[in-house]
Amino acid sequence: MVLLNDKKYACETCIKGHRSSACKHTDRPLYEIKKKGRPVTQCEHCRELRKTKQVHVKCLCGQDPSGAGGEASNKKAKLPAVAAFPRGLPEDLEALAILPAISDGSVDSDHSGRPDAPSFSPLHLQY
Repeated sequence: MVLLNDKKYACETCIKGHRSSACKHTDRPLYEIKKKGRPVTQCEHCRELRKTKQVHVKCLCGQDPSGAGGEASNKKAKLPAVAAFPRGLPEDLEALAILPAISDGSVDSDHSGRPDAPSFSPLHLQY
């Protein structure tokens, strides 16, 4: 995933393949990755009232709930209708973007996480 200004982005292929956290495609259209969980439906004011005074009412303040992005339709969509970056990440923003770390593919054979840990194999065991 591409991290830019505390927002996560990934391409459509990686999102559909459940690989959005490993997406490094800055040349494809990028979509914002929404936070996990249920979206916020109350504004900060009503949420604070609910926490402090145990007043649990539907928010009618007219303020936009923080984090909610357009609740015009109840239809669940995996991807937004329009990509955040339809032509990929602009070159001037690529320097600011944080890409996932590249692993070298090496595997530790003892699975202990410690380099000094002894490795046991059936050949070393005495019966």
